[in-house]
Amino acid sequence: MGKNDGKRMFGGIDIGGTKILAVVAAEDGAILAASKKKVREHTGKSVLQRAADAMTEAIQTAGVDPAALTAVGTGLPSPVTPDGVAVAAVNLGWKNEPVTQQLQKLIGLPVFAANDCNAGTYGEYVYGAGKGSKTLVGYFMGTGLV
Repeated sequence: MGKNDGKRMFGGIDIGGTKILAVVAAEDGAILAASKKKVREHTGKSVLQRAADAMTEAIQTAGVDPAALTAVGTGLPSPVTPDGVAVAAVNLGWKNEPVTQQLQKLIGLPVFAANDCNAGTYGEYVYGAGKGSKTLVGYFMGTGLV
């Protein structure tokens, strides 16, 4: 992990019921730095502040200027509206939480949100196990699954 070699960079934040993982990645998918935080309180304000803190740590660890990131994408354990509202994150107790609006204020970068499983499956399609396939199905086991 370390400084980027001139490629576009992006931030990524995975918000779950027990942990938050933030990364800085190059456009080719190379991870430049990462930061992990525990979810302490399930309020939107608390979780999103910790997510912003994790993103800031990842940016600092990567040794890059935050303004060098094109945008930040976040995966949420919820259906997500086109404008980035988490409709129902059951394991966090959220209903209609305006995630992108709040994270943009905290991070100071454009933020885009998607359901975490959809985002993970798309990541595998572009960079991972599904690369080159015509179709891909993703199954993700998470907190609260019995």
